[in-house]
Amino acid sequence: MNVRKFLSYHEAKEIVQKAGIKTVTEYWNWKERSSDIPAVPNITYKKEWNGWGEFLGTGNVSKKEFLSYKEAQKIVQQSGIKSKTEYRNWKEHSNNIPSSPDTVYKKEWKGWSEFLGTNCSHERSQ
Repeated sequence: MNVRKFLSYHEAKEIVQKAGIKTVTEYWNWKERSSDIPAVPNITYKKEWNGWGEFLGTGNVSKKEFLSYKEAQKIVQQSGIKSKTEYRNWKEHSNNIPSSPDTVYKKEWKGWSEFLGTNCSHERSQ
């Protein structure tokens, strides 16, 4: 297994802020992001993570109230989303469903296939 080596949280945060990235969407669409800065810093830097506002330097703090797992799952399945990639692309349009449901709904999480209703065992998350 190939394990990636990322910059420290503080080094990555400094580079991101110097690049002028102000939103999560801008971050995910940031084509110049080097491979030593993770695509999902909130997971990679779990211990240091204090929110996107702190990481991006915007100061925006959001303690969102998300729908319950079952409510989110129902909406996602009704939307016809069939893959994690489709979900990530669709997610931008839904403020009360988390972009990382596998993290937010840890207790209920049984994998992407169950959440999306695809029943594909190869998509199961750990």
